[in-house]
Amino acid sequence: MSSARVATLLLGLAVSLSGCGFQPLYGRGDGQVTTEALQQIRINPIADRPGQILRGLLQDRLQPKGLERARYGLDISLSEGISDVAVRRDATSSYSRLILNGGMVLTDLETRKAVLSEPVRSEIGYINQEGGYGTLLAQNEARERAVQDLANIISLRLSAFLAQRGQAKQ
Repeated sequence: MSSARVATLLLGLAVSLSGCGFQPLYGRGDGQVTTEALQQIRINPIADRPGQILRGLLQDRLQPKGLERARYGLDISLSEGISDVAVRRDATSSYSRLILNGGMVLTDLETRKAVLSEPVRSEIGYINQEGGYGTLLAQNEARERAVQDLANIISLRLSAFLAQRGQAKQ
């Protein structure tokens, strides 16, 4: 594809996105979430090791400069399950799925009312190795990926919620 054709295509894409009401989530402007808005969310401690890792990832994403004055409190609950998806002839599992289920509740600290309450879920598959150690490593890696996935999901949902809330107040 020629460079002129690519430039025309990119220009057309930019014009069509600006006409449809597309707005970036992060940045400054009407109803957009700023980093300051995300930094006003106090992330409360989360139980167990995956919860601690999730809290750290969320703090890195939402509060890169640290917590400013807290306007919201975020509570997250997690539960973990493993389901065997594929079973060998000898009745041992060859493929499993690690499932992290949870819920997030964002509370306005002034009114003490929940302003957002949603379930969150991540499923990550892994191959069970013969012998226990390989399976344990695969399971731990799946858990890490599931926690990272949840951190991304929660960050995006909070950003979208705060963007909508900012537009509603105007």
